[in-house]
Amino acid sequence: MKDVGRIAVTTSARGGRHQVDLGIRLAHELGAPFITRAGRSLQSLADAYSEDGRGELEAFMVVEADRISVVRLADAGRRSAELFFHPGMALSRIRRLKQGGVDQMVEAMGISSGDHVLDCTIGLASDAIVSSWVVGSRGRVVGVEVSPVLSIITREGLTSYTEADPDVLDAMRHIEVVASDHLDYLRSCADKSFDVVSFDPMFREPVTSSAGIAPIRPWACHTPLSVEALSEACRVARRRVVVKDRADGDELDKLGVGHKIGAKKSRQEYGVIFVEGERWD
Repeated sequence: MKDVGRIAVTTSARGGRHQVDLGIRLAHELGAPFITRAGRSLQSLADAYSEDGRGELEAFMVVEADRISVVRLADAGRRSAELFFHPGMALSRIRRLKQGGVDQMVEAMGISSGDHVLDCTIGLASDAIVSSWVVGSRGRVVGVEVSPVLSIITREGLTSYTEADPDVLDAMRHIEVVASDHLDYLRSCADKSFDVVSFDPMFREPVTSSAGIAPIRPWACHTPLSVEALSEACRVARRRVVVKDRADGDELDKLGVGHKIGAKKSRQEYGVIFVEGERWD
């Protein structure tokens, strides 16, 4: 599991009993301290923590009435820098699918109702939500996330988010989030236990115009996808392994993934390994 760094858990300024109880549970899960807010600013909490000789804090996970956010003290006061759950482009992508449109990821994965999908790098679950909506209640989507902070934000967000159509909310509730390194999880899976295994590793060079990804980067894993993980994915997948990369990136070439799918003018492309009837060498 990725180290959480110097983070503490608290509530909103006047957090109620439910927020406190949830905050204590999440702090225990993170192995982080829970600090009672009592109307104090986050900086005041951090200063008092330091003065007590318990070390320097860099960030807070804040349990609010309607969401959980993560605030780095260096970014305090800049709401755009807060990390919190939001389905991102998933809502517009599903809307496009409902209207008969095409989704590049869905095409690359070749998924349909009833399929089982393993998302090895779930992040904030935008792709997983689309996958879950496509495979429906008869299908299954498992999302793995190595960052303890991201896994909590995503898991709690998927169960509590309400600002979407009922069928999309149902798709969110069906996603299983696992806090684990994806290679460890893949090793624990039986042969051919998922129809599709997918990876969306953090791009080495960020897409500067993608402001929505900026709050995620401090908490995400930046380790490149390994050939060993890809090999395990090919063992676990029944049909396909799919890897997302920048359209101008070279990760797919480094991994030896030759079949690529990408729309013209798209900033990303998908490498596809067709597992059925093939071997990964």
